[in-house]
Amino acid sequence: GWYRAVNKELVEQDVQHAEGEAVDIWLPLGLSDVVKLFPGDIAIFAGVPNVGKSAFTLNVAKENAAKDFEVHYFNSEMSSIELRERIEMFGCGWSAWNGVHFYRRSENFHDVVFPGKNIVNIIDFLQVHTDFYAIGATLFEIHKRLNDSICIINMQKNPGNDTALGGFRTLELPRLAIALEYGKCKVVKAKAWRDKSKNPNGSVCQFKLVGGCNLIPHDRIDFKWRTTLEQQQAGVE
Repeated sequence: GWYRAVNKELVEQDVQHAEGEAVDIWLPLGLSDVVKLFPGDIAIFAGVPNVGKSAFTLNVAKENAAKDFEVHYFNSEMSSIELRERIEMFGCGWSAWNGVHFYRRSENFHDVVFPGKNIVNIIDFLQVHTDFYAIGATLFEIHKRLNDSICIINMQKNPGNDTALGGFRTLELPRLAIALEYGKCKVVKAKAWRDKSKNPNGSVCQFKLVGGCNLIPHDRIDFKWRTTLEQQQAGVE
């Protein structure tokens, strides 16, 4: 058997006098204009292999470093040489990456994510090989550590599925969950909406990945997030 000490400590929430607002974080494809993230939130980008997940999160890292966020990027699969080549694809010079700290890490991310405001942690990617049901516990341990920082997590998913490996367990804690297919990004779960009159859940945006790093609108004009009805009217599958 096993035992644990009873913990009856409670921290009462002063909801009436709560201060603060959504985090002014940049998200790709104009997502920042559609959804909101708050301090301590987790967001998941679930994508099929080679869909461009790293391109998404490298853009998140670069753009938020420019907004004076402290960015910590945990890379689980790329060597330093490959990562350098990916970064050089952006062609913006190394000064654009001064606020981004890169680490090689593939497991136990809850031990190393950085807590605190104005911090963005990026996990690229969270690997799941066995015991897929346990991913909920993994995300819970990461969430406990954040203490007002944000964590963006890349995960693999199977083609045609909206959820990452681990299924609906991957949707329990994240406040934002995105599914990536080739050329298509879908909002699977969004708890906080920019426009309270427009529900972004189920919305889809078509995009193109150019040069391994540039995310551009499908029509090369602007990013359009279409609701399910708008998708049907536009013939978007």
